[in-house]
Amino acid sequence: MGGSTCTGGELADGFSTDTSQSFSTTADRAAAVYLVLRTGTIYHDRCTVSAQYYVRSASGRPQVLRSGLGVSMTVSHDTSAASVSAEAATVTISVRYDSAEVASSTPASITLAPLVEHGALERAGMVVTMPYSPRFQQDTFSSVVLAHTGGYALSTFGFVVMYDSEVLEYNSVEGDSKYLAPTVNDYTTGQVVVITSGLASGVTDAEVTGANVRLAELSFTVQGATSGGLHTTHSSALTCTVSEMVSTSTITIDGTVNVAAQIDDEQGGAVTEGQLTVQKREVVGIYAYVGNAELFNTACLSGVNVSTAVTVQRVYNQAGASDGTVVDAMCSVNESWARVVAVHESCEVRAAAGHTEGGSGIIIGVEAEEDGATHSTAVEMSVWFPQDVKVEAADHELGHIGSSSSGNGTCDQRLFQGTQLYAEASFGGIGMNATRDLDVTALMTFAADDPSVVEVDGCSVRGMRTGSAVVHGMSGDGATQLAFASGASISVVDAEVLVTRLSAVLVTGAVFEELESPVALDMAAEVQGNVTLLQELQSEGASGVIFVYAAFEDGTWQELKRADNVTVEVQPEYASSLTVVETTSGNADFQGLVPSGGESAVSHDVLLPTWRHPCSGEVIAIGTGTVNVSLAEPVSVVVSSKYTRMTREEDAASASPISLPTSSALTVEVTYDDGTTKDFTADGRTEYAVTTGAGLVQVVDATAGAISEATGFGLVTIVVSGGAVMASSITHSTSWGSGDTFGGVVNTTKTLGIKMVFGDGTMFTDLVSGTQSSWVGASELAVFASDAPDRVGVSTGGVAELRLNHYAAVSLSSWMGGGGMSSRRQH
Repeated sequence: MGGSTCTGGELADGFSTDTSQSFSTTADRAAAVYLVLRTGTIYHDRCTVSAQYYVRSASGRPQVLRSGLGVSMTVSHDTSAASVSAEAATVTISVRYDSAEVASSTPASITLAPLVEHGALERAGMVVTMPYSPRFQQDTFSSVVLAHTGGYALSTFGFVVMYDSEVLEYNSVEGDSKYLAPTVNDYTTGQVVVITSGLASGVTDAEVTGANVRLAELSFTVQGATSGGLHTTHSSALTCTVSEMVSTSTITIDGTVNVAAQIDDEQGGAVTEGQLTVQKREVVGIYAYVGNAELFNTACLSGVNVSTAVTVQRVYNQAGASDGTVVDAMCSVNESWARVVAVHESCEVRAAAGHTEGGSGIIIGVEAEEDGATHSTAVEMSVWFPQDVKVEAADHELGHIGSSSSGNGTCDQRLFQGTQLYAEASFGGIGMNATRDLDVTALMTFAADDPSVVEVDGCSVRGMRTGSAVVHGMSGDGATQLAFASGASISVVDAEVLVTRLSAVLVTGAVFEELESPVALDMAAEVQGNVTLLQELQSEGASGVIFVYAAFEDGTWQELKRADNVTVEVQPEYASSLTVVETTSGNADFQGLVPSGGESAVSHDVLLPTWRHPCSGEVIAIGTGTVNVSLAEPVSVVVSSKYTRMTREEDAASASPISLPTSSALTVEVTYDDGTTKDFTADGRTEYAVTTGAGLVQVVDATAGAISEATGFGLVTIVVSGGAVMASSITHSTSWGSGDTFGGVVNTTKTLGIKMVFGDGTMFTDLVSGTQSSWVGASELAVFASDAPDRVGVSTGGVAELRLNHYAAVSLSSWMGGGGMSSRRQH
């Protein structure tokens, strides 16, 4: 039943590997099929047969084998005549596997409504069609307008459709392709005026002559509500008046001016007021299913009820309508199953501690009041009950541990062996084949009938004095002894046993071995689960839990806890590879941790467990524990900056709208040879240094995450030590702005324009003002020169001066300090 940690607690921190094994079981074939008929009546213009169906296996499971599964629906009439005039038919759902039928539903009856007959027009006029059968709210239908042309070729016509806006909502009108597009006036609610004049190109007179010439099609949506019963009839939902019909030779056809059109609707005959029946959407049946068709009643072991919910769905009489959930259904179970299961509110099926049996074929009846009618269905399920529950001990005879006497007068406590407890049970019930020897330890608690002889702690028991005791199974809350569970007899004897080995085991996880076959298992198959314990310490900070075991000369073993006065240390020579800390979380008392800056190591004696007498402190045994710390090697370090462009805090560029940052967070990431990475930004071993552009930024707060703050302008490269480094840098380039020409007046000055182009392609201009206060401040780092300083000189602030009147060009140069960027321009 899921296994046991044998302590009732969670595993300690450091033990995080998933210890589950997934597998699938083969599904049974469907053995029964049930249907709920949606469409009880079929009409000439509403002839879709719709039914909801559900299947069950022979054991009542709703999950059935789908491979090779086929489902078909058959509609059978009560006559075999070629022209069917039957008034009824039956619907059957059949289930088959590979063409062989395995189940068939009980036939459901449907009514075949007779075809509605309408009188044909005998002279010129129009006919408007409507549904011949009831419609539901929000159904959309089309009304087609047809014409009897009286032997003429109809070219121009008009008609007015009047509709009850409380029953119908007008959507659109579409003219027939034989005619030019109609002119439509639908501005007045309840009325649509349509006028068409002229034939479409290429249409012949013959095509628009006859007794059923199609003129247009109108679309409506049903709005009318139902009142009272299943159907509500609206007797004057639609009428139509023919305004005029004119032939291609411009002759007004006799009897076609302001006359009522014939309406072909559900009434039959020749009527001029169209009738529409609105059908109420109502529930015609229900079906139900359970979230879990098989329950394992572990409540009598754990004290925690086991339950599943019955979900009930309503089926409507409208084809295509989604099923709805019934929230107030009533569920019940026959009294003959009272010892197995109970049904509670909201159709919760519950197996509780008070039940005493299991069984299959349990029928849960379901009823629901819907639309004034009572609908019923049922679900089938099974409940497995624990049988032959046995409490067992790994060692039934606990001896006196040798070399454990205190040896002084103040402490005469004797120390006896301990052992582990576990419980197994078979599950079954009426009409069921029992499962065997399932581990139920984690569901129970244990208690001794004589606590002075043995002391029970979770799933562990240890001797206290010589004598005999029986350990009984208790409910999960420890309040009730399980009368149906046999106890484990344990004797505490004076015979001396010696400790032959004391071992400390560091475990980082556990995995189930893969099943031999990946295919689905038979429902009755038994699976042997094999677990492999892991010890993987491959990075700084990796950890695992440490268990300590004592092996005795009689072939038994015992897990030791800190309460047994056990300590675990690391041999001094391995202190740089592993540290041991005591823990209070989970079921382990010790945890091994690879320290920061740890070194790889492997040895059988890294761990040093020691067991001392709880009273006197006398050493009972000293052991060892194997640990393999295999750390990945660093191969590279990457330092990156959040921003590649910054300015000084006091510079105007830090303000809106430019809003350049004045600092940038640095990130340092180390990559190891196993492909993993680790953030070393705030690691104490990381050292930062500014190489190119020293003095332009400063690195601050390296312990909490390095920040570089701008103090000047230029190219900056930051590196870190402690491994291979890929340095990030902030780069830019410069060029001159637009050219300038002196007007010939000596001592005239011109402020040079310098354009800075950054690495991302953006450009900003520094208009050198001599005060060097602009936001980019390129002039603060730029050096200027002239190839003819006697004619045109340039100051260190980037101001050019005409010193001699002449007509030749002078070349002015500018570059950044250190030669990082340079450009030249003639003036």
